[in-house]
Amino acid sequence: MVETKAVVETAVKGAKWVVLSTLVSNACRPVFTIILARLLVPSDFGLIAYTTIFMGIVNLVQDIGLSQALIQQQREIQKSADVVYT
Repeated sequence: MVETKAVVETAVKGAKWVVLSTLVSNACRPVFTIILARLLVPSDFGLIAYTTIFMGIVNLVQDIGLSQALIQQQREIQKSADVVYT
């Protein structure tokens, strides 16, 4: 029972850090956009748009749930880990 409580406390602490980092990231995004708007010429915004789209696709492909599936894997963990991280 003591181990379960420690795991829950660790999970809650980790969740707080994830929420905090997401909030800070989302709060900083408009600030960076305003700074870029002041520094870049209008023709550069197309490049920024393409980069944003590309990074969105990379994040989407990166987060398809393979890490979560690996955590639940019971057999052939090393083989599965090689597939997930390749």
